[in-house]
Amino acid sequence: MPYMQYLLIALLGLLSACGGRLPATESQARYEALILSPTERAILVLDLLTHRVRRRLVSGDVPSDLLVGSGGRIFVSHRQEPAISVLQRNDPGTWYRIGKVGAGVTPGRLAWNETWQELLVAGEDQALLSIYTMPGLRRPVLSQTLRLDARNSAPAGLVFSPEQDRLYVAGAILEAFARDDTGYVSLLRQVLGEPDQQRISDMLYAREHLWLADQRQDQLLVVSPETLETVQTIELSQPGYSAIFPARMAVNHTQTKLYLTGSGASVVQVIDLQARKHLQTLSLQAEALRFPAGSPFGIAVSPDDRRVYVTAQSGRNLVILEASPDVSVPETILRTLGTAESEALLPPLGTIRIFE
Repeated sequence: MPYMQYLLIALLGLLSACGGRLPATESQARYEALILSPTERAILVLDLLTHRVRRRLVSGDVPSDLLVGSGGRIFVSHRQEPAISVLQRNDPGTWYRIGKVGAGVTPGRLAWNETWQELLVAGEDQALLSIYTMPGLRRPVLSQTLRLDARNSAPAGLVFSPEQDRLYVAGAILEAFARDDTGYVSLLRQVLGEPDQQRISDMLYAREHLWLADQRQDQLLVVSPETLETVQTIELSQPGYSAIFPARMAVNHTQTKLYLTGSGASVVQVIDLQARKHLQTLSLQAEALRFPAGSPFGIAVSPDDRRVYVTAQSGRNLVILEASPDVSVPETILRTLGTAESEALLPPLGTIRIFE
């Protein structure tokens, strides 16, 4: 057989082996997603072109939150260890560990201030916020400790204003801090509701407002960043579904849609950010799905707003949605995947971040 025919057969074999791929977008070919796998004590590096786990990075003790900072730095907090792990990515496929830094308290949620190049660490069991500076590629250095309101132990949300000069902390209450040349200064405090009736699970800043997910009330609170007053409440409960129990949220880059995982009802909800209304509920356990997913948790949007990635804690542990920044175009479930070869060995997955 002529050489070119051998080459053609080999090429066709390679193409057929890629049949599991979804239609690639520009962002899929250039980016990776980082996913926490707490039971494996690892960070999964997901190739967004092939949708396969390219690498498993050892995270240390049980990881709880994951943050992508600037300059290729990755920060991981741990549930059972008072320390933050710091990793460095130079280019796709090249990773190394910078090491660990003591957090003083069991760390919970993390945040990054791009303007001041600071890492913020919320205490998981104390009403404290630790601020670290980043001297080059060395380990973070503790520069300031903020004592939060005593009711704000284990805050669920840390976000900055677009100008990076205001920090918002959400737990049992909502607090605002100003960032100036001297550090962080307390500005406002606002009680969101009765502590035994409300539980904030996540918070975002989008379209000049704060968006807070309330697990106990199945509501999305729209809050003024200036006064910390709730200006609107969006009901998440939908007919035919059990308690939504919102877990995590993500906003697309054009800030037209907010995506929310409902771990109680195994759904993903879509919110119109401009109209502040519910658009769609997608069931991850619909009969049409050959391989369903349950208890979704983490969620992230691709840089071109055409894909939404959802982690799950039962069934198939990764879900890919086809998305659109146009609010008139509904989202669809493209595929459910597993990050292990055996269905019986699929680990529950947590936070997901796209490395942009």
